[in-house]
Amino acid sequence: MISVLAAALIGAGGSVVGGIVVGWFTVMAARAQWKRDRADTRAERSRQAAMSIAESVASMEETLVAWSAGQSDLVALRSAFNAFSRTAAVQSIALTESTLRQRVRRHVELLARVAALAETAPGSVGALIPAARRHADAVIEALDAHYNDAALPSYRPLPMNDAAGLIAWSAAPGA
Repeated sequence: MISVLAAALIGAGGSVVGGIVVGWFTVMAARAQWKRDRADTRAERSRQAAMSIAESVASMEETLVAWSAGQSDLVALRSAFNAFSRTAAVQSIALTESTLRQRVRRHVELLARVAALAETAPGSVGALIPAARRHADAVIEALDAHYNDAALPSYRPLPMNDAAGLIAWSAAPGA
């Protein structure tokens, strides 16, 4: 009788231990899957943010070109800048690459200067418009690379405290 009872206890104990081990492996596998799903979700959200910012950069550039050609007024330029800066500020939070966020932030700073000069000294802003357009192209190129999981293109930071350097700025180092 004792041997039957011992066998039953061993069988029940084995089932309990087996259940615990299988449960532990299941929990660990689910946790790993959750981490992969979260990373995939963050990457996709970052790609969506890049597309939204790129659209906003292009829209702002379109308004800037129209304003500089006299086809738009200062109110339209300020409204476009406000919409652009709001989109860039909110959507850049979702970007997973900090260097890309910095490039977007620099573009906002550059266009803030352009908009401020347009209001206070409209005749002096014309020299900055080509640099702003080159920087818009560089930012869109970087957003495109991010969206397509490619390496960000080379980039030379804007010399924000050097007016002549800002006017002559180009994205590629040494260009």
